[in-house]
Amino acid sequence: MKIFLQSLAKIICIIFISCKVSFAQLTLSVSPDSIDTSTGSNVCLDVDVTGFNDIITMQYSMNYNPAVLEFTGAQNFNLVNFDNTNIANPSPGNLTISWLSDDVANGTTVADQSSIYQFCFDVIGASMTESGIDFSSSPIPIEVFESSGTAVNLIGENGLITIDGGGIVPFLDFTVAIDDATIETGSNICMPIVVHQFEAIGGAQFSVNYDPAVLAYTGSDNLNLPNLTASNIGNPNPGEVTFSWLTDDQSNGTSIGDGAAIFELCFDAIGNVGDQSVLDVSSTPTLIEVFDVSGNLIDVNEVDGSLIVTNSIPAAGIIIEIADFTADPCADLCVPVYVSDF
Repeated sequence: MKIFLQSLAKIICIIFISCKVSFAQLTLSVSPDSIDTSTGSNVCLDVDVTGFNDIITMQYSMNYNPAVLEFTGAQNFNLVNFDNTNIANPSPGNLTISWLSDDVANGTTVADQSSIYQFCFDVIGASMTESGIDFSSSPIPIEVFESSGTAVNLIGENGLITIDGGGIVPFLDFTVAIDDATIETGSNICMPIVVHQFEAIGGAQFSVNYDPAVLAYTGSDNLNLPNLTASNIGNPNPGEVTFSWLTDDQSNGTSIGDGAAIFELCFDAIGNVGDQSVLDVSSTPTLIEVFDVSGNLIDVNEVDGSLIVTNSIPAAGIIIEIADFTADPCADLCVPVYVSDF
C-alpha cells in the first residue's frame, strides 16, 4: 500500500506540473540593440515583436537619458490603427505608447520579428557617454491584453546608444572611424572614412567590409590625401573594399587634423526597409597596416559604423506644396502654391 501511495503521489505531481497555467507572452525588442554613433547625428531604431498574437490593446513606457538623446519622432508604422498620435513625449527622457486594435473582437496578429515602428533621436550628448533605451512602467504602466481579455506578459529587450564615433572623440591612438547613418532604400550615400592621430604617416592599408545583400558599392569620392587616387581603393569582391596608400613625402610623411575624412565610400541601398549593414574596418582581404616615415608599424584602433535602410522617397512626379502661414484675424492673405517637376 505504501509503495502504491508513493507512486500515486508521483503521478499526481506530474499531472499537476504538466497542467500548470501558462500565460501568453509578448516580446518587444529594440533593434539594433546597440548603436555606436557621434554627437550631432540622428539615429532611428526599430521596435520588433515576437508573440504578437490576437492582441487587442497595448500600452507601455520607454525611458532614455535626455542629456544624451533628444526625441525627434516616430516613423515606418507597421501596425493597423497605429501612428504618431499613439506615441507621446510627455517629458524629456520619457516616451509613452498606447494602442487599441481596430478589431476589438479578434485582436491583431503580427508576424514574429516584424518591426511595428521606428523611433528617432538627435544625439546631443558628449563623447564617451551613453543612453539606454528601456521599456518600463513609468510614466504609464505596462498593460497588454489579448482578445479573450486575458492579460499578456510583456518582456522588453532594451537597447543602448553609445557616443564614441565621428570626429569629436579624443582618440590617443591612430584611429580609423566610420559613423552610423540611415539611408533610404534605392538611394545613394557616401560615408566619410575619418582618422585621428594621423601624424607623420608614411603609408596605410586596410579593408572595409559591408553586407552585399543590403548595400552595393558604387565607388569612392572626396579623396583627401596627397598621392591618393581612385586606383588606391578597390572592390575585389561584393562586400569588400580595400585601401592602400603611400605618402608623397618620404622624409616627413603626411599629417592631417583629427577628425578629418581621408576619403568617402559610396553605396546604393538595395536591401529592404529595416535592413542594416555594419561597415567594418578589418583585415579582410587587405591586412590593416599603418607605418610612420621610419617604417615603424603603428597600432590601429578601428571604430565600425553602420547603415540602416529606411523608407524611400515617393516616386518622382509633379509636386504641389503650400507653405504654412500665420495672419491676423480678418486680414487678407495671399498664399503661394509651389510646384516641382512641372
